[in-house]
Amino acid sequence: MRPELDLLYCVRERPRVDAGALTRPHRPFLRRDAGGLLGQWRRRASAGLRQSAPEARSRRANFHNVNTRSSKQPPLQTVERALNFLEYVAGRDAPPTVQEVSSELGLNITTCYHLMRTLIGRGYLERRPDLKLTLGASVGALFNGFQRSFNVSDKLSALVDELARKSEETAFFSTLETNNRVILKVLVEGSQPLRVSGLYVGLAGREYIRAAGKAVLAHLSPEQQREMVLKDLGEFTEAQQQDMLAALDREYEVIRRQGWAVDTKSSLGISAIGSPVFDKGGNVYGAVGIVAPTSRISGTHSERVHDVLEAARQATALLSS
Repeated sequence: MRPELDLLYCVRERPRVDAGALTRPHRPFLRRDAGGLLGQWRRRASAGLRQSAPEARSRRANFHNVNTRSSKQPPLQTVERALNFLEYVAGRDAPPTVQEVSSELGLNITTCYHLMRTLIGRGYLERRPDLKLTLGASVGALFNGFQRSFNVSDKLSALVDELARKSEETAFFSTLETNNRVILKVLVEGSQPLRVSGLYVGLAGREYIRAAGKAVLAHLSPEQQREMVLKDLGEFTEAQQQDMLAALDREYEVIRRQGWAVDTKSSLGISAIGSPVFDKGGNVYGAVGIVAPTSRISGTHSERVHDVLEAARQATALLSS
């Protein structure tokens, strides 16, 4: 299974934010955007998810699956190629050349040059003197607009910051959206020198594996559970899908009983704990939790579970007031 996260060794202190940090343009703890487009744009400031070219293509496919429209009309090929071009550049650890993009995406070199010039002209790409391609400033405008669509209160944001401070681990807050996806909305880095890299605001999909996703799934109707999970099981046979759904049903019972979910499968050596948060009507609203190296979280498991459960209780109280 493709790893989602990496471990990052960092000696700098965790960026501190106040309760209103999400309303200001500069958010140092927001690692990457929904499509990964800020990963390279902020490369000088922080390390992001390390991807090979095949992983980048796989990630593009997953991103498209998350946002597939119900319309039966075929996509506009030129637009799709331009977005593939942009996402490939964003997903690369080292800035590529246009020739590398052409080779990896299987596009005609002349077509790639046309796409490159268009994206550079609109400010979404920049071409350095060494002919390497990096993301342009226009990507920041897209990201700012994406963040403005989030409706997370300052108090909930401060709660996540407090969870990160108390646990010293990377903390997150995710919400259930109308498209039946659990989307990461707030991300605060932990203060440990060795911590998780690769999470980003806007992360969605594979809810049946992620701690936040399972914490939410456990409190949805069987119909909603099935709809959400099957979005990501297209590569499995029908028999395999049924086996996985049955196993998840058993796991949902455990999650409802203990009040939290765990993810140890997204990436080797990394674990996450997530607890559901409910609104005034008692409906599941999202999940709050932490993610950390498995070796460290195992040694403090009961303490970290307690921290996450307390954060979820406080978040539910805020939403219910």
